[in-house]
Amino acid sequence: MSLSKEGHGASADAFIEWNHGKIPLDTVCNFAIETYMSEPAFLAGDIKFAKPAYEEYGGHKALCANFDVNLLGIKNVGKVHCFYLESCDRTVMIAYLQNADVAAKQKADYDIIENSFGCKKQKK
Repeated sequence: MSLSKEGHGASADAFIEWNHGKIPLDTVCNFAIETYMSEPAFLAGDIKFAKPAYEEYGGHKALCANFDVNLLGIKNVGKVHCFYLESCDRTVMIAYLQNADVAAKQKADYDIIENSFGCKKQKK
């Protein structure tokens, strides 16, 4: 699933992927990084990832990797978050990409996603 801001000044995207079962977080994170690194626009924009590190995302232990990339001459920043939701047996990857100049202004929007993220186990 992807979410994109629309309209004047739109400059942010969020991508959410979930998989059934518990997948090693480094596998999920590395796959996301490799996907970005295989895109010609990101390669042309000199994408650079920081070494993944563990931190908290919405109350979940997450493996996260920050990145920078220039798209159409505009500096963008992003972050990949990978974590496991035991309550519904899902491994989740959430990635953000936004214009570096407005990242601080959009923090509240991303905080809403992070603080409301969860799942409920479906009845069979």
